[in-house]
Amino acid sequence: MIFECKINLGGKSLKYIDLFVQDPRNINSNLTKYLDWNLDNHFAVFQIEKFQLANFVLLKNTISNEYFEVYDNLFLPTLKIGQKIIARIVKSQGKYLFTGGFVLVLEKGNFSRY
Repeated sequence: MIFECKINLGGKSLKYIDLFVQDPRNINSNLTKYLDWNLDNHFAVFQIEKFQLANFVLLKNTISNEYFEVYDNLFLPTLKIGQKIIARIVKSQGKYLFTGGFVLVLEKGNFSRY
């Protein structure tokens, strides 16, 4: 997922994967400038409050009641408002992203992994 993130470098908008393909050493020198994952990451059970497919998902942390607008980098067409997911989100370049798959809580005791 991280390689899908875009960064502005030298006036150009590039994906991390583009930088890596050009020269793998680019990642080492630039990665820490754009990722603040250690400062702002959340692993929790979230409730889906609102979403726009291929745009964003509004999540509510079920413990802290904090809201997070998360960029839909996983393209989640099957989600419904009110469902709960277990996921990790991180902040990169000012917006939250999913770090990978998530677990959808279907009902008490049943889960589905994505």
